[in-house]
Amino acid sequence: MAFVGWDVPQKRIDAFFKDADARVLMVSGPVGTGKSAMPRHFARENGYKVVEFVGVAQMAACLQRKGKSILCIDDLPSAIHYYKDFEKAWRKAAKSKLRMRVLVCATDLYKHGRLFQGMPAEILWKVRTTAPFPSAIRKLLKSKSWTIANAADGDVRKALQMDAMASDAPEQRPKTVFDEAGIILGDDRPTQRFSHAAVNWAFDNYLDDYEDVDDGVAFAERF
Repeated sequence: MAFVGWDVPQKRIDAFFKDADARVLMVSGPVGTGKSAMPRHFARENGYKVVEFVGVAQMAACLQRKGKSILCIDDLPSAIHYYKDFEKAWRKAAKSKLRMRVLVCATDLYKHGRLFQGMPAEILWKVRTTAPFPSAIRKLLKSKSWTIANAADGDVRKALQMDAMASDAPEQRPKTVFDEAGIILGDDRPTQRFSHAAVNWAFDNYLDDYEDVDDGVAFAERF
């Protein structure tokens, strides 16, 4: 997997997983700049199992569990907002020795710095991602479109979604049975060959409203 334009964050995140003392990885940055994707990628590259955060009780249990795993809290502000006991459970776990590694992500983690006060630098690692230039985003796109690279405004996730939509345009993807049936039932007389399934589907739907012999003949004459 390639993360174009983030050489420094990549090296920092990879080093986190190789450091025996590191426990908490704080990744902040704009939307769509790899805050979640990069740590997961390097976690797996270094043999770590990714565990998704699903609740306070699970978090408390995981942080005291031995093993080569990392608990991923993708959106810290949401976790704080939706789980009323989150801060209390986190502070309690942080006071004891964390056995499992933790990934914490947010657009601006420094607003929640109080949760990490007192953690030694060798345990707490901070990484900041930034929006890459359009030229770097363009390298990731199948279409190599400058229009998409510029329109994304630094949001790589958005750029990849737009690129996928552009690549999946009807004229570029294989036609389905329903695409073919739509052509058969269209206003213009079709001139291409169609699958039996498409013809049968179109015929059945054509005769939903017209059921006499003349209409059956009219359908056949479309080819």
